[in-house]
Amino acid sequence: MAELTRLWLPILLATVGVFIWSFLSWMVLQIHRNDIRSLPADANDAVMGLIRDKGVEPGTYMFPMAEDRKDYQSEWFTERFKTGPWGMLRVQGSAPNFGKNLALTALFYLVVSVLVGYVLVSAREPGASFGSVFQIAATVAIMAYALGGMPNAIFFAKEGVAWMTDLLDAVVMGLLTGVLFAALWPSAAAAS
Repeated sequence: MAELTRLWLPILLATVGVFIWSFLSWMVLQIHRNDIRSLPADANDAVMGLIRDKGVEPGTYMFPMAEDRKDYQSEWFTERFKTGPWGMLRVQGSAPNFGKNLALTALFYLVVSVLVGYVLVSAREPGASFGSVFQIAATVAIMAYALGGMPNAIFFAKEGVAWMTDLLDAVVMGLLTGVLFAALWPSAAAAS
């Protein structure tokens, strides 16, 4: 654990650097602008009205979907499944709390940075070369940022453009994390 505490600066800087990249990619460069689309205005109003009128509770919904497993074989369900459309609907209980969401995102980045540090102290000695530290740190960080949401993205049909922008973010975040850990890796003398 003492070795990990020596990495507080790269852990903190990687967390901040990744958070800044996330802001830049979403708000300044807007590489995610096509990840989510809006319904046409009249459909938007109709869907929102239907959700309000029917009292749909917050949660994630798939359609078509049967209430009971045995109903998946029913004519009602098979006809709807054949004709489509198919989709998912996520209903939130309240307006997004951006402050809370940003704080939780930063906490996630911190956890990834701590885990990268943990793997590094297990895999590399103080004084290891920039390249060998970068290799492990960048690989672990890219894996954490790229692979975590992949099963949901596959199963729930995330669109290709959103996959690509998420992958771009993961690679940039991982490389940034790798550079920061490698540049600030403790020397052999500092560990003595």
